[in-house]
Amino acid sequence: MCGIAGILRVYPPGPPPPGPDVSIPQSWIDPLDEHIKHRGPDGFGVYRDRALRSDGATVDVALIHRRLAIIDPAHGHQPMVSQDGRVAVVFTGCIYNHAELRRELEQQGCVFQSDHSDTEVLVHGWRAWGPKLFEVLEGMYACVIWDRESANWFHSRDSRGEKPMYRLTAATCDAHALRWTRYDVSSELQVIASSAAACYALAAEKRGSIGSNDGDTLVTSAKIAARDWFRVGAGGPELSEHLTLQPISDHDMGHHRSAGGCSLNDSVTTQ
Repeated sequence: MCGIAGILRVYPPGPPPPGPDVSIPQSWIDPLDEHIKHRGPDGFGVYRDRALRSDGATVDVALIHRRLAIIDPAHGHQPMVSQDGRVAVVFTGCIYNHAELRRELEQQGCVFQSDHSDTEVLVHGWRAWGPKLFEVLEGMYACVIWDRESANWFHSRDSRGEKPMYRLTAATCDAHALRWTRYDVSSELQVIASSAAACYALAAEKRGSIGSNDGDTLVTSAKIAARDWFRVGAGGPELSEHLTLQPISDHDMGHHRSAGGCSLNDSVTTQ
C-alpha cells in the first residue's frame, strides 16, 4: 500500500538551533521519498513543522507520504493535518473499524471533512483519546502521528505486525552535553539504510572540518514489533508496556545498506 517516512530532530535547550530548512535539509528528505515512491502512484505530500517543547527543547519534524488511493480517493490526501494545525498524520494500511470509530467520534462532537477517510479517523481519534487510540484500532497499519501542542511524535504498528515499521536514532554528543538527536521512521527498510548513510556522511564531514569539535555520533536501528507504539517527547523516548525493539543487523540490511562500511549500530568520532 502507501509508503511513509519521517524525520524528527531534537535540539536540547541552549544555543539557538539552525533554521528548519538547515536542521532537516531537502537533501535528507529527497532520498527518503525516492525509496518510498514506488508505493504510491496516486499522491505525494511532505509536511514540515517546528515546535518548542515544554522542557525548552526545539523540535523539527518532516513527514513524507506516497499514496496508493483505496479508501476515499478524493479526500484522503496525506500528510493529513487537523483543521487547527495541531495534529499531522502519515499512515499506510487500512483501519477495518474506521466507520464505527467515526460514528463514536462524531457523537463526541468531532466534525469530519472527508466522506469516509480512515486517515481522518486517526486525526480525530488522536485528539480525542491520545495513545489510547491504538487500543481501539482494528486493522493492518503503520502510522506516524505528530502532535505540535506537546511537540511529541508517536509511531505504531498493527497488532498482527502486517505492516512493517523501522526506526533509526542518531545522536551527537561531546564531553559536556548532547548536541542533537535525530529520529527516523519508515515503512521501508531502504529508508533506514539511506538515513544511516546520511548520518555517517554528516559525521565524516564534521570530522574532516578544521577545528571541528562536534563530538561522537551514535547511530542505532531497530524494527518495531507488532502491537507496539513508540513516543519521543519531553521525557525522552517512551515505549508501550510490551514494546520490543528488534535490532536490525548488517546481515538483515543486506543490499539495502549503503553506509560506506559502517555498522548500523556504531559510533563515529567527529573531533
